[in-house]
Amino acid sequence: MKPDHARMDYHIPAFYCPIESAIHPAHHRVEQRAFAWINTFHLAADPPAFLNLAETRAAEFISRIIPRADEARLQLLADYAYWLWAVDDGYCDLTGIGHAPAAFLPAMAQLCRIAEAPHRTLPELPEQLAPAGAALRDLFERIRTHGTPAQLRRWALPLHGGVLYAGAQITYRGAGTMPSPNTYLTARLHASGDICVLQCIDLVHGTELDPSAVESPPVRALLEMAAMMIALDNDLIGAQMEEDRAFNEQNIITVLAACTGLPVQQALRRAVELRDTVINRFLELYQAIAPRTEPDLRWYLDDLRHSIRANIEWALNAPRYAKHFRHPIVSIDRMWTTTCTAQDPPAYLPSFAWWWEPSLEKAGP
Repeated sequence: MKPDHARMDYHIPAFYCPIESAIHPAHHRVEQRAFAWINTFHLAADPPAFLNLAETRAAEFISRIIPRADEARLQLLADYAYWLWAVDDGYCDLTGIGHAPAAFLPAMAQLCRIAEAPHRTLPELPEQLAPAGAALRDLFERIRTHGTPAQLRRWALPLHGGVLYAGAQITYRGAGTMPSPNTYLTARLHASGDICVLQCIDLVHGTELDPSAVESPPVRALLEMAAMMIALDNDLIGAQMEEDRAFNEQNIITVLAACTGLPVQQALRRAVELRDTVINRFLELYQAIAPRTEPDLRWYLDDLRHSIRANIEWALNAPRYAKHFRHPIVSIDRMWTTTCTAQDPPAYLPSFAWWWEPSLEKAGP
């Protein structure tokens, strides 16, 4: 069932986010170098495509997540973020194979092969994906020089998951069906590419985390919740953009509206309650385990925490979203609230119920 929201005018809510603001001082330089890198590999097919990519301001997003990073390593992650947006918008959403579900997974599987063995693989890519393939090869060669083989593998694996779940979203769009909230958010968690970025924090800091710590249940829960917060808040901020583009009708608001039968504005309030419930649990678990972690892992957890505030501040400023706002934002300072509308753990999201298990506070990272 699809909600009727053809004339919808989304109003962005104020955000509960008791996390300090931060940004890397070199973010403008990182952005300019990223633009040059995009042009070198022809990631944008034409000037309008370049403008669309530039308006993401991905360098600012990354610089807010990891404000204390080495500049060269930060550049690597910023370039990767632009690559993710270029593939998502240029090949999956606005044009290209995103309109052909049957072609999506085979083509993207070839692209992912570069991430598995970038220094020796020549996959058979469709012509339109050749620039993305060349740019990805460059990225992973650079990652290979900065990180360990284990870090290279940890960076590559989320890309595979992102492609798989993006394929699920494209399938739903192609079939004209609306998924349940649990199914939607299971795919959204990975398809957004945020886990691809957040998995790289230790490499950008020039450290390598103990696998038994970074993959421990409480740390994995914090990673997933941070990525979920980015996805939920982007759905709230980007709903008007998706409405105007009339391409992707799936976001947490429309999915909740379709599932519950609520009017869209009431579904929006339900979505705010959900994101408040997730951030409340994130902060609760973070405060329980972060103080007892070793310094490198503490940096990782701190930047997961930064990512939630970083995403909101970046998205409210990014032209990608802001040019679609029906109600211009006079001041970012007015977009915060001290009111938390957190509810009990959502029973309609069984795939994520484990985030609220009391044992996580006691489990050691």
